Amino acid sequence: MKNTTKILAMLSLIAVSMSSAFAQEASLTEPAEEKKQSISFDMGMDIMSSYVWRGLKSGTGVAIQPYVEYTSNNFTLGAWNNINTGSDEAFEINLYTSYAFPFGVTIGLTDYFGHGNVFGYNFDNLGEIHALEPFIEYEYYDLKFFGGLMFFQNELGESTQDFYGEISYAFDLFDFAIGAGDGRYVTSPEWGTVGEFAICNITLSKEKTITVTDSFSIPMKGAITLNPHNERFYAYVGISL
Repeated sequence: MKNTTKILAMLSLIAVSMSSAFAQEASLTEPAEEKKQSISFDMGMDIMSSYVWRGLKSGTGVAIQPYVEYTSNNFTLGAWNNINTGSDEAFEINLYTSYAFPFGVTIGLTDYFGHGNVFGYNFDNLGEIHALEPFIEYEYYDLKFFGGLMFFQNELGESTQDFYGEISYAFDLFDFAIGAGDGRYVTSPEWGTVGEFAICNITLSKEKTITVTDSFSIPMKGAITLNPHNERFYAYVGISL
C-alpha cells in the first residue's frame, strides 16, 4: 500500500503538470523559422558552509561541490560532486540527464552514488550502491513543481522507493520552497526511526552578486532550512566559482 501511494502521487504530479503544460503549449504559435542549434559546455564549483539538501544535512565542515555540464538545446547531461572538509566527508557524486520541453515540463533521471567503490565489486553489485531517481518538473513563470521517486536497495537488500515532492516560488526578495517526502527524508537523526510521509523541507534562499571592483564580483548564495519532522534548523551560505 505504501509503495502504491508513492507511485500514485508521482503519477498525479505528472498528470497535472502535463495537462497544464499542453494547455499552455496550445496557446503558443509556431515560430516562423527553426531555432539554431545551441551547444554549450560548462563547469564550476560551489563552496558551501554546509551541505544541506531537501531538509537533510550531510557531512561536517565546509562542502566543496564541483560540477560539469553539457547542454545541447533542451537536452542536458552533467555530473555533480560533493565532499566535505570535516571528519565526515559525505562523499557523493551524481550523474544526471534531463530534457526540457518548450511548454514548461522537464523530465530527467539522476543517478546518486555516495559510498564505496563507484563501480561495485567486479561490477556485480551496481544496483546496491546506486540510487536512481526519475523526476519531473513543471515551471510556470516564477512557480515550480517538482516530483521525484528514488529507487534503491536498503540495508537488508530489499528494493524500496522514497518519494519527494516540492513546490517553490521565486519572490522578488527571496525564493521560497516547501517539500514533503517519506523514507530517508523523515528518518530521525537521533533514533533512526522512519516516519510517514510528511513535510521535511521549508527553505528561504537568496542569490546575490557582490561587486568587489569594476572588473571583479563574487556570486553568493545563502539559505535557511527547517525540517519540521526531524526538528532540525540550518543556516548556510556559499560562493560560486
